[in-house]
Amino acid sequence: MKTFLLSTLVIIFISFTSCSSDDDAPSGPIVPSAVYATWNMSFFQEDGNLVTEVPCDLDIEYTFNSNGTYSKTLFTDSNNGENCEISVSFNGNCEAIEDNVIELTPSSQSFEQEVLNLRLINNNNQLEIERSATLLEVYDKN
Repeated sequence: MKTFLLSTLVIIFISFTSCSSDDDAPSGPIVPSAVYATWNMSFFQEDGNLVTEVPCDLDIEYTFNSNGTYSKTLFTDSNNGENCEISVSFNGNCEAIEDNVIELTPSSQSFEQEVLNLRLINNNNQLEIERSATLLEVYDKN
């Protein structure tokens, strides 16, 4: 009887300790799901100067996808500031390397790898990208 009771207690103990709700939790750094969208540059601040009208040659659009890919589009001025046209568009893979920090690896070696520090603001409708201590870009969700 003692053996049966001890065996039953051991089985119950193993059952409770081997199953955990943490088993399905993501491991490693995460990026908030609200980041997965298309973002257009709205304004930026460089060396303390706020630039609210982004010139075409500095304009950027990012699209981040939940499958770990991204696209980046750069623009150019086609008519003395009247029209912005796509200069180049490329894609690649993105990976969270820290919470709210992603690394962008272009598919083509013609473009450089980037590390972006992200922060969602204004009810997740804007995305801040801190490029350096002196450059902060703000993007609107498209």
